[in-house]
Amino acid sequence: ETISILCDSPAVFIDGTFKVVPRLFTQLYTLPSFYKGQMFPLAFFLLPDKGKETYCRMFRMLKDHASAIGKVFAPLTFQLDFEVATLRAIQHEFPLSAIKGCNFHFNQCLWRKVQSLGLVSFYSDPLVKKLIRSCSALSLVPLERIDDAWPEIDADSPPAEHPAHERVEAFKTYVIQNWLENASVFPRSMWNHFGNFGARTTNHVEAWHSALSRTIRKDHVNIFELIKFLKKQEDKGKADRLLLRAGQAPPKLSPKYKTLNERLIRLTDELPEWRKP
Repeated sequence: ETISILCDSPAVFIDGTFKVVPRLFTQLYTLPSFYKGQMFPLAFFLLPDKGKETYCRMFRMLKDHASAIGKVFAPLTFQLDFEVATLRAIQHEFPLSAIKGCNFHFNQCLWRKVQSLGLVSFYSDPLVKKLIRSCSALSLVPLERIDDAWPEIDADSPPAEHPAHERVEAFKTYVIQNWLENASVFPRSMWNHFGNFGARTTNHVEAWHSALSRTIRKDHVNIFELIKFLKKQEDKGKADRLLLRAGQAPPKLSPKYKTLNERLIRLTDELPEWRKP
């Protein structure tokens, strides 16, 4: 059932966790998707490393299992963090699938660079804060307007006499080389989420992994304990999907994220060229 649902899902999310896995393995890789408005973890893999070939083998196994039940595993979209090996594996195995990066991880990458450059101590400065937050907001700017937005961001950045000028210039260089240039590892289409009013992050998968760690309560659990837990999760998932098919409503979006999404939709509609006639 789970493989069938995964194959029918237009978007598949990907995330790995390391803390609870048996010592023979490096990570537990989970592939969830939405079914009738509710997220379910649908496939699990214990992987020995984080290499591209391992991910390729994992995807080929999924495709083989799908083929065995008369299905095709070829999602329209994969959503993941910005791990290069996973990206390369998906590009190799699913050349026609779109790849979207998690918006939370995009912002996390920017913030880590802010930290490494020593810009955190300047964050209270209005010009520095505006620059960092403007770069973060690029993921919500229309894709075709990023080239117009960047010169505006650059023009508003701290001037040469500012005490953080060198750090700011290094940060802007990082943004250009890693996120804006055509030759960058992560193309704009991957991290840009303009017009996406659904899931923009893999946070729900990470929340499930956190719950897994809290439930098991120990590092590097015995493999049989882990399998037993995953089987229980599968049984619970089957019961929950049965209730959804019977007409039960899926869990409501939290008020916080509902408000954020409504605000994003409103701001999007206010863009003149985006308004529907």
